[in-house]
Amino acid sequence: MINKMKNIRKISENTTFRLIIFVFFLFHIMICVSKFDSILSEHSKTEIEKISLNDSWKININQEDYTNVALDHFSFPTVNTGDYIRITRTLSDYSSIDAPTMRLYTRHCSIQVFVDHSLIYSYGLKRAQDNLSVGGGYSFIPLPSYHPGSKLTIKLYIAENKAFSCFNEINIYSGTDAHSLLMIENRIPLFLSCFLCIFGICTLILTLISYLFYRTTHSFFFISLFSIAIGTWSLGFYHGLDLFSVPLYILSTIEYISLYLMPIPLAFYLLPQVKKIDNFILTGAYKLMLVIMMITTTTVITLHFYNIVHLARVLPTMQILIIGYLCFAIILLIISFLKKDETSRLYLIGLLFVLLLSSYDLITYCLYRYFSLELKNVNGLTPLGMLVFIFITVISFLQQITKAKMAEAEQNSLRKSAYTDGMTQIYNRRYCSEYMTDAPMDRDYIVGCVDINNLKLANDTFGHAAGDKLIISTARILSETFNECGIVGRMGGDEFIFIANYKDKTQLNQLLETLIHKQKMLNISDPDLNLSIACGYVISCDYPDCNLEQLYNKADENMYIMKKDMKHAINDSTD
Repeated sequence: MINKMKNIRKISENTTFRLIIFVFFLFHIMICVSKFDSILSEHSKTEIEKISLNDSWKININQEDYTNVALDHFSFPTVNTGDYIRITRTLSDYSSIDAPTMRLYTRHCSIQVFVDHSLIYSYGLKRAQDNLSVGGGYSFIPLPSYHPGSKLTIKLYIAENKAFSCFNEINIYSGTDAHSLLMIENRIPLFLSCFLCIFGICTLILTLISYLFYRTTHSFFFISLFSIAIGTWSLGFYHGLDLFSVPLYILSTIEYISLYLMPIPLAFYLLPQVKKIDNFILTGAYKLMLVIMMITTTTVITLHFYNIVHLARVLPTMQILIIGYLCFAIILLIISFLKKDETSRLYLIGLLFVLLLSSYDLITYCLYRYFSLELKNVNGLTPLGMLVFIFITVISFLQQITKAKMAEAEQNSLRKSAYTDGMTQIYNRRYCSEYMTDAPMDRDYIVGCVDINNLKLANDTFGHAAGDKLIISTARILSETFNECGIVGRMGGDEFIFIANYKDKTQLNQLLETLIHKQKMLNISDPDLNLSIACGYVISCDYPDCNLEQLYNKADENMYIMKKDMKHAINDSTD
């Protein structure tokens, strides 16, 4: 009992320390990101020139006129299918802007834009006449050369019920700034959305590959689908998809489909957790809700593509269904929480983030679209909640595999220490001996023996540190020369071995020349090193009846012959 309490205390202390470190780094990362974000925001305000078309509008809505209107303070009853809006004003002078482009945001309506009665842009009229969805989003409209007194007229033909009840700002930018400013305005949600999509796609591919070998990766399969769905929806919701030259109705279709599909992979992901509750009624209700969502989503998407009911028309119903499912899932996870399931607690925290933050985005969207009430907008909350959920899920997964990885790492470390020379970090005598015993003899080898000249003299004269440096340097040039085609090992003291696959004499000569060159360059770079080695080698095809160990002995004999020849050459030059 005492040992158990000590272990619990130790785990608690380690967890607290790691939590403090995590909070410390997270705090500094948030400060840095916040500072960078403020710099980028300030740049967009001061460096990007714009001409505001926010005020002085004449607006006609279903034959009712409004004059001298400022768009950011104007609201009206929600418009429906068949309604008509015309807004007109005198254009401000935009002659100072290169490639002037008007950025116009619309929702579920076809558009015509005129300058002095000349049509300069049109979208969605044919689709609206054919009762097809027209979608919504940003249109980037090139403007003609400015002429004083030119009048701008925008005609909107509403194609869906409860389309909108207010206007967004209309501004003129240069052609490149119109797109870049949209990215800057939504920089945080766009970054998070791209991360979720990339994470989901990569995880999905890895999961499908790993599923061929392990049958327990289904949870990450559903998380990857959920991540892709919420990332794709966020890219549409925060206008990241508007930057591409794709018709608005396609972008809106992608946004709605990803939103409607979003709860399904999450529901499958949580299904095993629900089964652990072991309550027939709750489990049955959960499965029933999952079936209802799948049938409803499939039906809605099918009806849309057959042009019977548009996706936008069922948005309120689908939003209620999604929120209802999330609330039910939270209730089930609270039950798991009360059962003291640590994994469920992590899931609960993640889902709470997703639910609360996505609910905020949903509420602000509905208030603005249907009631023209604009709350303080904090972009990117939904993808941020999903990011937290993924982070928590990854932590719980890592907790499950940490012990296995630690055991595997310990085994690898023991194996490495058993077969690695401590000083040089190349193979030791034990490994080389086993290699020579087990290596197949159906191929040709080069077997070499290398010895350092005058190592004892270096140790006696300059100390063992100088001798160690010679040993480490020899191991390095041997590894750089032979590792790609064989192995290198230290047999003990100043003696080394290399075993390489033999192709022909040209390859052999190249390897020996490379070794000599590396030795020379090492001595040039470090004149105090004065490395000298003797090398003897044999080729297995010259001794077909010998195994590798016998070949090594012959290479050792050749090495000593070379060593004697080198001493005689030094003595002759001295004389």
